[in-house]
Amino acid sequence: MNNYQIPYYNEPATIDPSENFEEYASETFFPDHLYEMLHRTQDSRISKKRFVRSSLNPDFHFEIRNEPEKHFWVECKHLEIGEMHEAIRVFNREQLNRFKSFENSFLFLCVKIHREEYFFFVPFNQIKSEELYFSFLNSYIVSVDPPINPELIGKYLRVDRRVF
Repeated sequence: MNNYQIPYYNEPATIDPSENFEEYASETFFPDHLYEMLHRTQDSRISKKRFVRSSLNPDFHFEIRNEPEKHFWVECKHLEIGEMHEAIRVFNREQLNRFKSFENSFLFLCVKIHREEYFFFVPFNQIKSEELYFSFLNSYIVSVDPPINPELIGKYLRVDRRVF
């Protein structure tokens, strides 16, 4: 007689899509060989138990490798919308102002429409409203294969060039 054993069913772990996207973005678009990670915001589960003030910071603080004066912040967002003409609401006014207060801060945004994904790398100092439209975002589309080139980032950075 065959002893058939029912395989153990393991419920897949639920992963917050935004956290999963953050991991994907950091590894794919900001890899370790090009960017040193100086800060990463705490996992949201930790902040639910006890609020960590730094969780209000953008998701990542990077430095371009071998260029210690060139550092920047990145807030990652992944959104699904129905149509290209829709307003894209990423954050509220308070969040926008907070992210803009970080020098050299960027929004790394993935917008999924049906099956297509579009990636944008937008300096926060260029964002004027909580609602974003493709007419604005198209100037910041990441149209090349990852990773994001440090030269692209460098052209937006404000670097203190004082001589001591």
